[in-house]
Amino acid sequence: MRNAELTTRAIDEVVQLHEFFVDWLGVAGRDVPLDIARLADALAPGFEMIVPSGARVARDAVIAMVARGRASRGSAERPFVIRVDDATALGLGPDHCLVRYIERQDGPDGPTARWSTALFRAAAAAPCGVVWLHLQETWLPKG
Repeated sequence: MRNAELTTRAIDEVVQLHEFFVDWLGVAGRDVPLDIARLADALAPGFEMIVPSGARVARDAVIAMVARGRASRGSAERPFVIRVDDATALGLGPDHCLVRYIERQDGPDGPTARWSTALFRAAAAAPCGVVWLHLQETWLPKG
């Protein structure tokens, strides 16, 4: 796979998975037919996430946490939203790509923002043709 195609697929995956999170977690999406397999298919075996607090969370725990959170965020008055900003990708070879982006969330608890850096590998069977290998998140200061 060419680096330009890989980086495009990786950024598409970031955007599309966050759209899935909005539909899955937001109360506005409670009637949207979804399958948690979308998330499972996107995370490689051995995937690990480091959340902003510094805790390491393994793939199965991430999937279980998201599965339990169905329709748990937002309200009719203030829906849950996620926006991906400033996505930048760096091809690291024919099969790997590193993507850095800002994830902005908003809902009843107010806005948050975090830098996220994700490592991807090409995988033809994955939703966007890439799987997540690793994710590191760091809080951005409020305001």
